[in-house]
Amino acid sequence: MKIVPNLYFIGGMRCGSTTLNLLLSQHPEIFMSPVKEPMYWRAEMLRATGATDTSGVAWPYAEPEAYEGLFDGVTTERWIGESSHYIYAQGTAELIRAASPDARIIVSLRNPAERLFSEFMRGVRAGHFEGEFESFLRRNATFSDDGRIVDFTPESRIGKGQQARLVKPWIEAFGADHVHFVLFEDLEDHAARTAVEIYRWLGVDDSFVPVAVHTQRSGVPRSRWLMKSLTTRKGPLKAVRRFLPRILREQVRSFVYSKTLERKELPPHLDLALRRFYEPDIIELERLTGRNLESWKVRALEAAA
Repeated sequence: MKIVPNLYFIGGMRCGSTTLNLLLSQHPEIFMSPVKEPMYWRAEMLRATGATDTSGVAWPYAEPEAYEGLFDGVTTERWIGESSHYIYAQGTAELIRAASPDARIIVSLRNPAERLFSEFMRGVRAGHFEGEFESFLRRNATFSDDGRIVDFTPESRIGKGQQARLVKPWIEAFGADHVHFVLFEDLEDHAARTAVEIYRWLGVDDSFVPVAVHTQRSGVPRSRWLMKSLTTRKGPLKAVRRFLPRILREQVRSFVYSKTLERKELPPHLDLALRRFYEPDIIELERLTGRNLESWKVRALEAAA
């Protein structure tokens, strides 16, 4: 490959990835792939294990030529980056390290109980899930008689909340100085300050002021027909968005979601069960990242009750 990115935002899912990608892509010293989540390195990982068909995980960017074409617009930018959820693709850290040993890695972290609930609500919005969150959780986890989660099915989304386990390979591969952690709540409440911290860490002009667009929306459609008509590939919103600048497209999407989605809250007893389950991993995550995650723990929920 002629161009190998030296900046990767690797996730996590439902942790503000679209907002962060937009903050990065606006900076004049940073070139971000115009396609979010090309997942090329996941295809490379599969090829390394002997797989011959990788189109299902990275189509249409599974091959080097297609992936490299995403960076045809690079000129004098200091950082060349892409945003894909590689944090969940075991083995990609080592592959990227071999191709770009000095790369910088950005990871967004979120209270794992809230992250899981947000992913569930997104699935409901998209029509992938039905029913209540508790039914979904009980289909994917084993509960004790006193309401504690003791295990989960390997294919479930619950494991995505074990963020210490997921980030450790990246710290080991690139070193702590080359991995920057962003907390979802900081991104939501202080997007401009979060952007400045990233710019400063990358050594680019930190006086640049980006436009912050929060596209994260958790809720159920007030009207499934309206949501489908607005967001389907052939719907009116998709047709209009093609002709809008990227920031304006995301602002339109955020506005539509704010008007068509009804926000739901994570049931307190399930919040407690999830926090209890994730707390050992949260403690390890604090050690790995040096960040204070006290608000994610059980005692923070109990104090607020």
